[in-house]
Amino acid sequence: MSHNVSVQQLLRQLEQLSIRLSEIVKRDFFPLQQHQLFWKEDLKNWSIAECLEHLNLVAARQHKKIATPLNKAKKIKAVQKTMHKQHWWTIRKLNKLKLTDQNNVLSFLDSPSKYHPTLDINSPAHQVVQTFLEYQDNILQFIADAKVVQINSARISIAFWGLLNIDLGDFLSLLIYHNERHIVQAQRIHYHEQFPH
Repeated sequence: MSHNVSVQQLLRQLEQLSIRLSEIVKRDFFPLQQHQLFWKEDLKNWSIAECLEHLNLVAARQHKKIATPLNKAKKIKAVQKTMHKQHWWTIRKLNKLKLTDQNNVLSFLDSPSKYHPTLDINSPAHQVVQTFLEYQDNILQFIADAKVVQINSARISIAFWGLLNIDLGDFLSLLIYHNERHIVQAQRIHYHEQFPH
């Protein structure tokens, strides 16, 4: 199962979503104080800082995978295809990852332990926020680069010891919708009735 989407439309949607996520973090989270960034309803849930640190841990590993295939794609002198065919694996993952129109979670996903935030109350929470915003700048640059290459020629290994790979458009989609999921999670914390003001 796969479906086609306009390359231009896909990259525009990903860019707009990434810009919006950065704006939310700058507006809502950057002004918060240390104790607010670390507040959580109970020990089972993450704080705002932990949501962002989780995204930073993912970005630290996953952004590295983009550079080499993207540089190879830049060297290929070919006209960008107008349509992008999403991989069946990407569609399956996005169906679990994406939020509903009401920002609700359809599927609860387990996070590998390597992506679990290990912050404590004395960790510099504002640095966590700043690092997230820097990774967002990386994503916007990846999208800008993707506009001038054939995104289907930039293949990125994702599973099964390199046997499964997806193209840059799919990879960016997974990263960005994963970011959205956890920024909305952080917003719910911020809007909680017991959140300290």
